[in-house]
Amino acid sequence: MWTAANLIGGAAADADNDQDGMRNLMEFVLVANPSLGDPQRLPVATRSGNTMHLDYRLRTNASGITVTPQWSEDMVTWYDLTGQFVSTVDAVTANHRASVDTTGKGRVFMRLRASMP
Repeated sequence: MWTAANLIGGAAADADNDQDGMRNLMEFVLVANPSLGDPQRLPVATRSGNTMHLDYRLRTNASGITVTPQWSEDMVTWYDLTGQFVSTVDAVTANHRASVDTTGKGRVFMRLRASMP
């Protein structure tokens, strides 16, 4: 399994083996390579009218790992969103989208948070 082969678990999940700014746990859920910087796997934020979207690809077999899209106006207080399944990519990955209405809000920031027990 990817986690065993790439030293994920315990403190290693918080490590950033390739120094690309993405921790190993996030690399796992985004189906990225922890040994190579691969920015094409990062979530992408877009705006459509008064709605911000965060599009991301997740590993479907990442049992025990919680992935939560979030939004904030100040990058201090974060609010959870519900990511919606969009489409299946292959046997182990699927596209998702989270959205937030920006009406009446100043700046809006979005991020993806991954955690495991």
